[in-house]
Amino acid sequence: MPACLAEMPWFESAWQDSDGSVLLVGVDVGAFTQLGTNEQGAELLSELGITYPAAYAADEVPLRQLSVTSMPTTVFFDGAGQIVDKHGGLLTEQQIREWFTTLSGGVS
Repeated sequence: MPACLAEMPWFESAWQDSDGSVLLVGVDVGAFTQLGTNEQGAELLSELGITYPAAYAADEVPLRQLSVTSMPTTVFFDGAGQIVDKHGGLLTEQQIREWFTTLSGGVS
């Protein structure tokens, strides 16, 4: 199973448990990484029961701006919109939950 597929349910669970204290947006870049079309991405979200906000990249600019070199890549922003960390590769559910706690100021 691709790492992004493994992570998505963990992000969903952590996001549901955060009660709105963390903003999560999934961004599908599959069309630019040979991982599928936008339509396939939308179908996958539905199949997995993902309810957190999701979008798709219209071009490769976000990949270049964020220096995405691996899939999946998770970028963490603070409340001011500044990048506080970037992780390439699989995050565990525990790591996701720890980041949510950190970004929410300790509220989990």
